[in-house]
Amino acid sequence: MDREEILNLCNDLDFDGHTEFEKLSPKKKLLWLSNTAYFVNKVKKQKVKQVKIFSCFEEENEYETQRQKKMTSKERFEEFAVLQERIWGPGWSEKKISLTVAVDEEFFK
Repeated sequence: MDREEILNLCNDLDFDGHTEFEKLSPKKKLLWLSNTAYFVNKVKKQKVKQVKIFSCFEEENEYETQRQKKMTSKERFEEFAVLQERIWGPGWSEKKISLTVAVDEEFFK
């Protein structure tokens, strides 16, 4: 019996959130996490995202530059908009930005 068939036999009470995860052995915790990740990816029908590990900032910057070169202007704008919303919150494009500058008088001497 595969996972799909097992899931079809389950009901809502089987997913009430009580796993007692802290009581599982390390091996069972990994198995539980693995099965949960598999289930989530299967349900969402998303690809497993690849994680890149870089040895230095320069390598990461080069990879990011190459990645952005492959993007259209629209894709880059949409990515930027997502980042801006994470920082400034929803409606970030409608809010006015005020700039406050403090000048040290010693700078002009």
